[in-house]
Amino acid sequence: MITNAHVVAGTEEVWLDTVLGTFKADVVFYDPQLDIAVLRSEELTMAPLQWASATAVTGEDAIVMGFPNSGPFEAAPARISERLKIAGPNIYATGRVEREAYTARGSIRQGNSGGPMLNLDGQVLGVVFGASADESDIGYALTADEVKEAIGNIAALDTPVGTQECVVR
Repeated sequence: MITNAHVVAGTEEVWLDTVLGTFKADVVFYDPQLDIAVLRSEELTMAPLQWASATAVTGEDAIVMGFPNSGPFEAAPARISERLKIAGPNIYATGRVEREAYTARGSIRQGNSGGPMLNLDGQVLGVVFGASADESDIGYALTADEVKEAIGNIAALDTPVGTQECVVR
């Protein structure tokens, strides 16, 4: 399972609460620069979502999934505004990083972090990592290409790693 590093930062235990039950997971990849983490649970047997076969284009419809404002699960419509390089701080604000991301217009709020942005075929376009502080209907998602390049062979990730310190956002 892919999420954001800031979602699991500082954790000693991670539990996945799914429709199939609650499962213990290990963090097996943690990148505070790009804000990506990978969780693995041997008990969870759900089929993974598939990566989109093409990058999204301006004006393309998308779906953002998550638990906005710590509430119930929500799948909300969004529209891709553009694909661009975004420069900003890492999750600890100790350095700057450039990320390839989509900006999207829709209901993207705190709590959507780490959730997928899907195309209308249910394939993963990217991973949501933030919402605009200035515009309430603008959010950001790391592109699938950015995430895949950082993670590499996800099937080979099986060794638990540390999650450094907790971060307040």
